[in-house]
Amino acid sequence: MSDVFSERLTPVINPTIANTEAELNVENTQLNTHEAITRAKNLLMRQRMLSEDEAYQLLRSMALKKKMELADLSHQLNKAAKMLIV
Repeated sequence: MSDVFSERLTPVINPTIANTEAELNVENTQLNTHEAITRAKNLLMRQRMLSEDEAYQLLRSMALKKKMELADLSHQLNKAAKMLIV
């Protein structure tokens, strides 16, 4: 009886699990991006004595000038800061 039950549920459950894993990956990526931008903003706020809005605007303008995604620039700034602190 359990084999029949398992055979019927497996085709339904496997795509659901795959879908949930894909959604989790997207959410983790978004969270990592948000954290990187926040860290970069905080770095600029401390180093240049900027408000949060000023730091974000500076990040955006730097990204536009370099033709980069805001997240990529933020990751690079965070890596550079880590290298300087160590």
